[in-house]
Amino acid sequence: MRRVLVASGNFKKSYAVFRSLRKGGLDVAAVFYADQGRRRLPAPNFYSRLLEKRYLVPHPLRDERGYLLGVIDAARDFRADVVVPVGYIDFLCLSKHKRVVEELAAPVAAPDYEKLARSSDKELMSALAAKVGVKVPRFISFRNWSGRLGDAEALVSSSLKPPYVVKGLGDASSPTIHLDPRDAARDAVARRGMVQEFIPGCGFGYFALAVQGKPLLEFMHRRIVEAGPLGGASLMAGYFEDVELLKLGRRIVGALKWDGVIMVEFRRDYETGDYYFMEANPKFWGSLDLAVECLINFPLALARATAGLDPRLTIKRVRSLTFAWVAYTAYRHLFTEPYFLPSFIARTIRRRA
Repeated sequence: MRRVLVASGNFKKSYAVFRSLRKGGLDVAAVFYADQGRRRLPAPNFYSRLLEKRYLVPHPLRDERGYLLGVIDAARDFRADVVVPVGYIDFLCLSKHKRVVEELAAPVAAPDYEKLARSSDKELMSALAAKVGVKVPRFISFRNWSGRLGDAEALVSSSLKPPYVVKGLGDASSPTIHLDPRDAARDAVARRGMVQEFIPGCGFGYFALAVQGKPLLEFMHRRIVEAGPLGGASLMAGYFEDVELLKLGRRIVGALKWDGVIMVEFRRDYETGDYYFMEANPKFWGSLDLAVECLINFPLALARATAGLDPRLTIKRVRSLTFAWVAYTAYRHLFTEPYFLPSFIARTIRRRA
């Protein structure tokens, strides 16, 4: 294996994918989204010196067929040995049409479509986690709700305690928080989502590359600074080890019989110390930079596994460190919460992130 096509380079985490693959001595190319006029959508990674070639493809949400044909053409032109997806939409589209892409171009580093769809469903995954003995916040699903709003409000009020977290059931869950049960019920019914109890605590992640539910490569982190109380993107995260978290993550991965990379997100209750399952992300995660800096090169290992090579040869001694996403944090908070940035920068320097 010498050449890898990354799909796509539009994400912040794509740069960590480029770096991981180049550290393995591979040539890397990437596709980038274009609008309907074939103009490239904003993507700072487009200018990365780590790339051998760059290709423009339609955005899969606008033109799925065009995106697939673009990826196939790019893989053939670059003579790629493996196609590595990055974002959820890339994983979803390439997994759905995996057989076609592999017949015409190159192996795709994505799980079966059915597994991918199941693992990204918040309701199904919460039920699966509870079934295998992992604590889950109490929740009510309104996926198939056909009753009155007043009845939904009564159900939320009688079953859960405020504050209430409302999530969509798909990958883009867009969580919101409510104190009033009526507001929570209205939001959940409108989105066909779920209302979940709030777990006051800190975010933790278990990450794995697995084959048929057996982890080949594992990593854990603790979120030190989060974008908000509902989770979201990590602003600062650190390497973390805990036997209990490892055990719980393995249960989820094993129950899914998972193939490929996955992140399992937990929150640890401040008072009890118990881990609660939040969701699974069947894709590369936003904090991938931390794992790569710690010398756990998931993208390289995934590419090797997809090519039929031993992914464990990528494993080195883990470095324990903290990683801060300074540019991303400044972009996110400069105009909305500028007072947050000085303390964040001070913590970054103090922790030698």
